[in-house]
Amino acid sequence: MEKLKDNKKIIVPILVVLVAAGLFIAMNFIGTTGPSGTVSSFYSAMDRGDYESMAEYIPSEEREAFKSEMEQMAELGMGDFEQVMEAMDVNVDIIDEEITNGEATVEAEVTMAIEMMGFEETDTQTVTHHLEQEEGRWVIVDAEGMGPMGY
Repeated sequence: MEKLKDNKKIIVPILVVLVAAGLFIAMNFIGTTGPSGTVSSFYSAMDRGDYESMAEYIPSEEREAFKSEMEQMAELGMGDFEQVMEAMDVNVDIIDEEITNGEATVEAEVTMAIEMMGFEETDTQTVTHHLEQEEGRWVIVDAEGMGPMGY
């Protein structure tokens, strides 16, 4: 009977760790596919200041030009993209998703808040993202409704 109690002391913590790991995986990887997942992942990369990852969610023929624009920020003395994004907080809430014949529309509320050198501004826009499939993945081909703080 004592051995059973000892085994429970070992098994319960192991189960807790496994459940926690499963939740972590679910929270970080489920929902990253499909049009809504693409939009969410794009803004998540933006929030991290990771323009290389952002580029993965736009059409392949536009990726190099996009990356070049981000790199030019540093050349113009604006700091690199990651530094600029450290002052900004980006959040996205998916409102609606429609998929028709290999094309999709994702409506999302995008909130961008910036705080830099005493300046603070928060802007929330409802953005309609148009997506298409490219090599089996969804990419954002257009975003209607982004204000001046957007891309």
